[in-house]
Amino acid sequence: MNRRLLMDIVEEHQQKGATVIFVTHQMEEVERLCDRVLLLKDGRRRLYGTVNEVKEEFGGKVIEIVSDNPIPENDKLYTFKRKEGKVVTLEPKADLFAIQRSLTSAGVTCERFELKRPSLDDIFVSIYGHHTKEGE
Repeated sequence: MNRRLLMDIVEEHQQKGATVIFVTHQMEEVERLCDRVLLLKDGRRRLYGTVNEVKEEFGGKVIEIVSDNPIPENDKLYTFKRKEGKVVTLEPKADLFAIQRSLTSAGVTCERFELKRPSLDDIFVSIYGHHTKEGE
């Protein structure tokens, strides 16, 4: 069965009030379909709650920057979470304005500088250490 069709069927049943237990490593599907999330590691519960509760419990917010310029290291203001092409995700350690001023004075021009909560995918990768594809 086509995965997209399966997701549509699950979503349709969910909207009708059915309880669906959904096991996956595809966190974008979890964010789209699930009311509650349970993450297990080594047979133990790591996180449980609504998507928002899990994001809050896991830890606050991150800064997502889109820039053609390299983002300089600055352990006092932020730590790097992820780099994917022009998109850099930072964990702030200081005031956002201080971070922005530091980047501007370093010559970094940002197409986007956005405060975001970590995605479930970010949380999953942090807990498990790497991306796991369905079926692995």
